[in-house]
Parts: sequence; C-alpha cells; structure tokens
Amino acid sequence: MKTFRKLNQTGCDRFWEYLNNGADGDVPLHLLNSNDTSESTPYKIDIVKSTASSKYEFGLFLRDLLKNVPDAEIENDYKFWDTMSLLFFDNICYRNKQGDRKVQSPLKWMLRNGHSNYYRHLLRSPWLFVKLYGETSNFLLMSSYSTPNPLCIIPDALEQFGSRGILLRNKKIVNLFSKLYFDYEKQEPKPGLSGYSAGSPRRMGKVMLQLALTYDLERMTEDQLKAILPSEFDRWIKIH
Repeated sequence: MKTFRKLNQTGCDRFWEYLNNGADGDVPLHLLNSNDTSESTPYKIDIVKSTASSKYEFGLFLRDLLKNVPDAEIENDYKFWDTMSLLFFDNICYRNKQGDRKVQSPLKWMLRNGHSNYYRHLLRSPWLFVKLYGETSNFLLMSSYSTPNPLCIIPDALEQFGSRGILLRNKKIVNLFSKLYFDYEKQEPKPGLSGYSAGSPRRMGKVMLQLALTYDLERMTEDQLKAILPSEFDRWIKIH
C-alpha cells in the first residue's frame, strides 16, 4: 500500500485549469508525481477503481477506502478532495460516444466557494453522508430520474437539503423523508418523485424551511415532524 500524495496549491490550480478548459486530453495524474505540484501525507491508501453504479454504492466504496484516514483531518481539506477528484476523474466523468466529457462546474470536483457549496462535491458528499447516515443516505444520494451516469449528478433531495444546512444535519428529518421517498425493499426511489409536483423532494426543502420558522424542528420526533407536514405530502405518508 503506497503512501498517499495530495496536490499542493500549485497542483490544485493546474487541475482547476484542466477542468476549466473542458478536461481536454488525458487526466493530469502526473501532477501527483512531482514535488512542484504535490506533497506527501501520512496516509496509506490503496487506490483502486470503483465499480459502483450508484452514488450510495460509491459512498460505501469511499468509506471503506478511507477507513484508516481520520475523518476530522480530511472532511474539509480541499487539497485532499481535489486529489480524490483527480484520481477518480476517469471513473466518474465518463466520455460520451464522441469521446467528449461533460465536465459540468469545476465546483463539483473541487472544494471551493465556502461550506454552503461543499455538498455539491461529487466525491466528498457520498463519502460524508454514508458516514453520517449509513443506509439512510440512500435518500439523499438517489436520483429521482433515469440517468446513464448517476455518479456525476447532484440529486434533487441532496440539492434541497444541502442548500439548507439547517436540514442537512437533522437526522430525524433525513430519516423521515428517507422512509417516505425510498423503497428499501426494492432499493430504489419510489415512483413519482421528479419535478416540482406536490410533495416532491424539490418542494420538501422549501416547506421544511418554512416550518422551521414556526417550529423547533431539532426537538421534534419523527412522528411530530410527520404530523405537521402539509396535505401535499399525504400521498407519501399513506404509502409509507
């Protein structure tokens, strides 16, 4: 098992340039071989390719991969997560039939722009939420629509919770909506979750933030939280 090297500031800047230029050409893994663009760490990590087909599976993979690395040391270490993005870029940012990549925003690959955007990171989020919530994180990491590359998207539920920090760290709210929206027997989202329909994940975040103005959500039980949901969520409560 090799000692893990991570990008230094120069290396991070070079990787950012690569992403901004559309990820043209080979992934610049060579940045990790030079002292000019990388630095040593005390971590020993055996980097292997992931075969995950969902963000939840990818989160499990990363949790196991990084099990010997102290969480507190890496959770907000942008150089570490920039490096992880570099190492798994080919694994996540697939090429289309024409050989082109759809890079999207560099902020999905690099931990920047404040804590309010950290949930958008394509590697840190699945790792962190599997660590925080275990199987319940399926709800946050699931896609409500069919996509050929689920590892490269920000699901509706995660966008709604992540953009409202008051909700993201409330385990009772996460548990409640996980039970309402996710079919654990079939291991898939319940049908009818996409779009802005009544009671959808895109409505959930806004509604819960409104309720937080009146109720102390942190002190409420799951049953109490369910009881104050407006009628638009009745369909999900009935099939729960």
